[in-house]
Amino acid sequence: MILQNFAAFVMTIALVNAVSAQPTEVTIDSLNVTQVGSVVLAEEGFQVVSDLYVAGSHAYVGGIDDGSGGALFIVDISQPANMRKVAEVTTDGPALDVKVDDGLAVVAMQGGSFGGIVVIDVTDPSMPQVLSQVSQPGGVHNLFLYKQRAYLAHAATPGLTILDLSDPSMPVQTGHWDNDTGFTNVVHDVFVRDDLAFISDFGNPGGLVILSLADPDNPVTISSVAAPEGTHSAWYERDHVYFSQEFGGWQRLLHIVDLSDPRRPVELPTFRARQSQPGQIAGAHNPWAEGDRLYWAYYDGGVRVFDISRPDRPVEIGYHTGPYSWGVQLHDDGLIYSTDMFNHRLMAFQFHEPGQMIVDASVTPGVAVFGQTLRVSVTATTATSPHGDGSGVASVTATFLDTDLPSVALHDDGGEADGLAGDGVFAARFSLPAGLPSGAYRIRVELMDTSGLIYPFDLSFDLFPAGDLVVLDEVFPVGWEVEAKGGAETPEFTSDGPVFRGQRAAAFQVDPASFVGWNVIFTPPQPVRLFGYRALRFAFHPGDTEGNALNLVVGGRSAKLVTRNNDGLVDGSLQEWQEVELLLSDLEVTEPIGAISFNGSLSGTFYLDDLRLVSDGPSPITAVIESRDQSMPGSFSLFQNYPNPFNPETTIRFDLPQSQEIELAVYNLTAQRVATLVHGRREAGSYSVQWDGRNDDGLELASGVYFYRLTAAEQVETRKLLLLR
Repeated sequence: MILQNFAAFVMTIALVNAVSAQPTEVTIDSLNVTQVGSVVLAEEGFQVVSDLYVAGSHAYVGGIDDGSGGALFIVDISQPANMRKVAEVTTDGPALDVKVDDGLAVVAMQGGSFGGIVVIDVTDPSMPQVLSQVSQPGGVHNLFLYKQRAYLAHAATPGLTILDLSDPSMPVQTGHWDNDTGFTNVVHDVFVRDDLAFISDFGNPGGLVILSLADPDNPVTISSVAAPEGTHSAWYERDHVYFSQEFGGWQRLLHIVDLSDPRRPVELPTFRARQSQPGQIAGAHNPWAEGDRLYWAYYDGGVRVFDISRPDRPVEIGYHTGPYSWGVQLHDDGLIYSTDMFNHRLMAFQFHEPGQMIVDASVTPGVAVFGQTLRVSVTATTATSPHGDGSGVASVTATFLDTDLPSVALHDDGGEADGLAGDGVFAARFSLPAGLPSGAYRIRVELMDTSGLIYPFDLSFDLFPAGDLVVLDEVFPVGWEVEAKGGAETPEFTSDGPVFRGQRAAAFQVDPASFVGWNVIFTPPQPVRLFGYRALRFAFHPGDTEGNALNLVVGGRSAKLVTRNNDGLVDGSLQEWQEVELLLSDLEVTEPIGAISFNGSLSGTFYLDDLRLVSDGPSPITAVIESRDQSMPGSFSLFQNYPNPFNPETTIRFDLPQSQEIELAVYNLTAQRVATLVHGRREAGSYSVQWDGRNDDGLELASGVYFYRLTAAEQVETRKLLLLR
């Protein structure tokens, strides 16, 4: 957080906490994580405790007092269930960050009466000795120790400063780096490993900058990754960088970049923490990763644990919402340590690894259209966790979140209901109700092992609207209410005036005596979900109106159609039909639309036609629905369709090891092509195609044997299927 006065930051975080807090006592929620112990570090006189660093049998925790200073707290953690504070060092400025290396603790201070670092000898943690103190313009927000140097991120002032700590009693500045990538140069955090430095540029535009430290005193920029929201902090583990901006609630995106070649970063899909408690939270703060586990301090969202054994697809497998977590660290004793900001505590947690894990899961189809009768297949592939206790699989279930649909048990018995063999593959098929509203749904697949531990896996299922949602086009849609206020009359459809297309247009009449303050409101029977709609489109004709103001309001967001300066979306003096298409993203409409209204100071009669929300989903007559996951198959493969025989739908799976032009088509026994299912370039991945047995004209094929063939360059694979009507 970029603030000169740290008290302002504490006020900000407290306000966020107050907004997100529930009116009743907050219930602590957890998944596979239990609290082991805690110790209070400051009873009075402190606003918050901040970051931590655990080394050996001690933890080192920063703190910000009620004045303009802070402290370093040193805690003996040799008995995690009975931790005790053994020392406290007062600092001249708010202690925001601390790092420890080879018997030295270096504390970053920013805001208050002093900004800079203090170097402390902690060879004997119970008897810390201050060795030196160095002031820095703007203070120091975050630091990293590497090769007897301290790399200082200032947050409030530009660039990165390098201090040589060879003589810790007399640090010497040996270098400075300024961001030359075009970002804001507001360096918030720094992480160093393997002669690479990862710089978090907090501003907008901001992002992640990768530096070479081949010469540790002269960093050289080698690449960068833009993040429009800026970057707060980052962690590098096994050729991948994990980073995010601060705050943002449950919607905060967490980023991953593949740095197998540090000069050519490859951005992987973003991910988020799951919402584990009601209401909004502050959001992401500091990460820590080791091996194939990623830990994230999430402020009032607590401590989060992710499986990153597949870095391109992190899975959140644990959390505990007990601490208001500033920082988190996995220690050599196998426990997770976290600070609890406002309760001034250090806390220890145990993460319990499920004995089984979901290594892959899919829903077929992943995309559907409202109103179609669909059978949805959910499949999960399980394996024994290399970190677990060997427990077996007790159950695997799938739940459509945010719906009333009951959970469904997945089975591995290879029965007819599944159409799949066992060997760790669990599957189920079930029908969605025809009235399920369109929207972006989440399907949570949960594996419970025989010890009661859970491995969750979230899937997405997109249900698109059946087409455009017409608000008016010669008639009003069924269920919509139209209300006129302030001198306006309820629109009437007429053929006496200008007609855009068809037979009639809607005439809006406004009494000249009510020259201002009129409003015409269209209200749907229930708020319209935005998913699947990209724009609002309509045709406008000014008719005989006078005046210079006409506004459109969609979901509480306004757009100017006619203005005094003639800089609106339509020309009120142009006597002809004018088409307007407004992107919902440009209008910044984010909530379901509860009303569409027109208001202004025009008087007379104007006309509207073809008012509709424009769908961006697939056509409702599409016979093929395709989905892809981002795995990297090792070979070109076409699999047997399932179920087989089938009626009415079947799924065909194929693997592409690389991006290429392909074609998947169906032929009858006389080798005539009857349906083209996939055609064109596809990226590498595993694909699932659901086909409903229709030909290219949308007509149902007759019962019989057919062949389906996958072709790519010189590679061709063919299999047989049976359709039974």
